[in-house]
Amino acid sequence: MSLELLTKQSSSSQPEPGSGKKRAQRTLPTWFFPLIILLGFVGVFALVLWDDLKPATPVRIARAEAIADSAPAIDAEAQKKAPAHMLFQASGWIAPDPLETRAGTLISGTVKDVLVTEGELVEKGQTLVTFIDDDFRIHVDQTHADHQDATATVQLRKAELDTARANLAAQQANLAADKERLKNLEINHERYSKLGRDLVSDKTITDALHEKNEYIKKVEAAGAVLAASNAAIAECEARLASARAQEAKAEQACNQAKLDLSRCEIKSPIKGRVLRLFTSPGSRLNTTGEGASKDIGTAVSLYDPEKVALSMDVPLDQATKMYVGQNARIHCETFPDRTFKGIVSRIYGEADQQRNTLRAQVSVTEPDDLLRPGMLCRAEVYSPGDMDTATSAPAPAAGGETSDSVLIPREALAGEDRVWVVTINNKLESRQITRDPSRDKGDRIAVTGGLLPGEPVVLAPSADFKADQNVKAQ
Repeated sequence: MSLELLTKQSSSSQPEPGSGKKRAQRTLPTWFFPLIILLGFVGVFALVLWDDLKPATPVRIARAEAIADSAPAIDAEAQKKAPAHMLFQASGWIAPDPLETRAGTLISGTVKDVLVTEGELVEKGQTLVTFIDDDFRIHVDQTHADHQDATATVQLRKAELDTARANLAAQQANLAADKERLKNLEINHERYSKLGRDLVSDKTITDALHEKNEYIKKVEAAGAVLAASNAAIAECEARLASARAQEAKAEQACNQAKLDLSRCEIKSPIKGRVLRLFTSPGSRLNTTGEGASKDIGTAVSLYDPEKVALSMDVPLDQATKMYVGQNARIHCETFPDRTFKGIVSRIYGEADQQRNTLRAQVSVTEPDDLLRPGMLCRAEVYSPGDMDTATSAPAPAAGGETSDSVLIPREALAGEDRVWVVTINNKLESRQITRDPSRDKGDRIAVTGGLLPGEPVVLAPSADFKADQNVKAQ
């Protein structure tokens, strides 16, 4: 009985065919494989960016210092006679010197005619562009009529003032006569009163008193009229002043209208060549506008063919050799057989960080009309010396060496002839150097190859340093 029971339990504990496979399939979730792929991508990115994700190691740095030449001083006259040597080359393009000249509008209007073409030579004061001027002419006529009307009003106000002043003068004369007559009447009345009734009748005394009183009233009335006349003159003067102000305003408006009409012709401010046209017949030129660019209101740009220059980008490692007044030669691809003389005339104040260059300008001393803005050229910049015997060979340095020599602290050495340099991306770069122990100075060693002036080297480098390791200069 127990054997049968054990047999049944054993048979019941065995899985049915196919049931194990179904159970195994149900244990793998649907998101398992996407998770594996995602983790794989994360691992790849972590492996690639592991160096950038590491914290930067703080390091002390010192910059390589150029060794001053110890060559004996050269006499200025001897230096002028010595052949000049090419220091470096740089490419660029021809541009107006110092800038192009723009002929623009001072009014808003519609272009009627463009009288020049690009590349055409023009004279100073020559008409380049004209506007449709019908509205401007009508405005001139209107303002001229307003000015004439204002002038007539001034003349009328002046006549009114003159009349008021003449009336005042007449009234003053009459008042003076009345006062004189009143004075005589007062004297007569006083004399009659003193003589008494025995010598003068009462009627005579009464008539004298009555006449005196009448003239007193007359003088008082004349005084009031005189005051009114003075007020009238003041009013006339104020009206004349207002009329004259209106006349000046009308004259100013008339002059402005005439000026706007004259500005319907855009004239050339210089004698030169048309560089670029910014407008065409029928187009609108405005003096202001929203989002206005530097070209708004510009009709034509010009340049002087006698004043052109090469605008070039000089690598920063060569920019230290450049100064204003330096001699140069310009070669243009368009004219391979010609060479143009030039002088470094401008060094810009800001370097281009992306291109690691500094903009400079070489003025062409003997320009040719064949040199046009935009032509690609190459400039050779030379050391001081005779340009007639100049050579393209590099200028010899002190001791006949042509490589740059620098001094660095002795503690920057990572071995006999190797240093760690901090790159512009703040990463370590192992650099092999060439030393010259004869030029060492105290705790600084002379390096004649492998380093450029100004490059940062790591002081007291660690033996654990690796190339491209992130560092932070202190």
